[in-house]
Amino acid sequence: MNYATKNPDGTIEKWNGHPLFALQPRDADAGVAADYGSFEQARDVFLERVTADAAGIRLVFSGHIHRACLLTINVPTTGGKLVEGHMRLHGLTEQLVRGAKPPRVSPAPQGAHGPLFVIGTSLGPIGHYYPTDGPDVTAAPGYIVAELANDGTIRRVDFKPPMPRVLPVAAPKPATTHEMSAPAGW
Repeated sequence: MNYATKNPDGTIEKWNGHPLFALQPRDADAGVAADYGSFEQARDVFLERVTADAAGIRLVFSGHIHRACLLTINVPTTGGKLVEGHMRLHGLTEQLVRGAKPPRVSPAPQGAHGPLFVIGTSLGPIGHYYPTDGPDVTAAPGYIVAELANDGTIRRVDFKPPMPRVLPVAAPKPATTHEMSAPAGW
């Protein structure tokens, strides 16, 4: 399907591909929802609850999908029937989330409401990085470091490569022991 936005002046802005949705819109083709390998039962209820402003949820962690990305969900109020009113996913970079104060998860227009979905690669064999709309790049497998301030400000979310392998440590030499005898009557 060819997706496009019809602007108020009548011009049409073609999209490169299709948007990615959190939930499958009723009128959209299969494959536009980011639900592959996800839980299915009550998924819509879960997403509606965690994205509600009153929920106050800052971060939702997921992983082992061999993708490293930061996603937010927004529900466009314009853009035509294909996207209006549907939960659309948007990629963000680590830099775009640093310093975001609640309820924002980023100063980007799509980051007005939380939570920030933090998706990490597995610890092997290889991952991919999707920083924003556009092509992905190969990424090392690894883990995520996330830091929140007491007021909920996102201090940082960083993707890290795997921790270095810990080399075996030589067994410590036995400590010298001294025997002491207790005084009589103890």
